[in-house]
Amino acid sequence: MLANKEEISRLYREGSTESQDIYPVDNATLDDLDFKKIKDYFVESNLTDQLDDKHFYDILKKENFVTEIDNTS
Repeated sequence: MLANKEEISRLYREGSTESQDIYPVDNATLDDLDFKKIKDYFVESNLTDQLDDKHFYDILKKENFVTEIDNTS
């Protein structure tokens, strides 16, 4: 069943004003990310032409793909 206009309006009013994409996913690790797809996105978006590991992880943090990177392992 599709939502009617009133239901859509109610959900919008009660919903968060922030995008759900900004919240971290509990217990997620870098292994959960598809790095090839992310790199392809960066290339297609012309966000950078520096995709070596150091720059790549810096961009992941800057673009909020990750909130923290543990390089100890």
